[in-house]
Amino acid sequence: MSEYTHPFRDSSFNLEQAYNYTLLMLIDSDTFIYAITYKDMLLAYDYDCSVVELQEPRELQELLNAAYKNIIISFVDCGSTLVPRKIFHVDNIASVARMLDVKSDEKVLAEVLDDKNMVIYKADDKIIAYADRFKPRQVVFNGTGLVKAISRNNPSDNNVYLNVIGDKLDIIYFKDRTLNYFNSFRFNSPDDAIYFIGLVLQELNLSARDTTLMVSGSINTDEPLYGHLAGFFPKINLNRIQLMELPVQLPPHQMLPLAALSLCVS
Repeated sequence: MSEYTHPFRDSSFNLEQAYNYTLLMLIDSDTFIYAITYKDMLLAYDYDCSVVELQEPRELQELLNAAYKNIIISFVDCGSTLVPRKIFHVDNIASVARMLDVKSDEKVLAEVLDDKNMVIYKADDKIIAYADRFKPRQVVFNGTGLVKAISRNNPSDNNVYLNVIGDKLDIIYFKDRTLNYFNSFRFNSPDDAIYFIGLVLQELNLSARDTTLMVSGSINTDEPLYGHLAGFFPKINLNRIQLMELPVQLPPHQMLPLAALSLCVS
């Protein structure tokens, strides 16, 4: 992550005005990140917050208990699969879920991803319970915002989009400006990430030499993961899609997975 004094607070941030604000949250098993926005302006942000705060808020009690206009929550999912909308039926969710190896402490969720695809994904009961403390709130698949953001920015057939949150790697590909591939992988080392990316490029019949990797999330150019990727893939860039006004110390690629949730407000 970029160096800045966190949590970030804009000088105009005032929780008495929360009824005008949107709270965006991305929750993992142990930590979460959040942003508070007003229209297209970032007012507050922090990352690597302990989920203990979602159980018994102390430091963030006032912030988490405020009455926001919108609350959009997403989970760092444990597994997902796409199903074409034209063949999707709610009665098929159980059979598709078997592909995800759903555990006894996990639930299966489904939603529209884009014009052509449904996404079926699983999430840990404990993480879902963290979200349930917020009412009313909207829960969305963590890739939905990213797909919307990328699709609005004329995705090239020569680009593969990578998003990193902790040890999770999302790989997204558009062909003819239509979503062609979405999958997520857990990786333990940069070599794992390189292996998964190479496997996907091979599956998509894309050349590593001619494909540009557009990366976002918790990755920076001075970190080992980025360096390892650059050593194997000659074309790699930070994804600079910017969805809101940001302070100079918060780069757009880092904020993208969270900011993209703002595109999911219904």
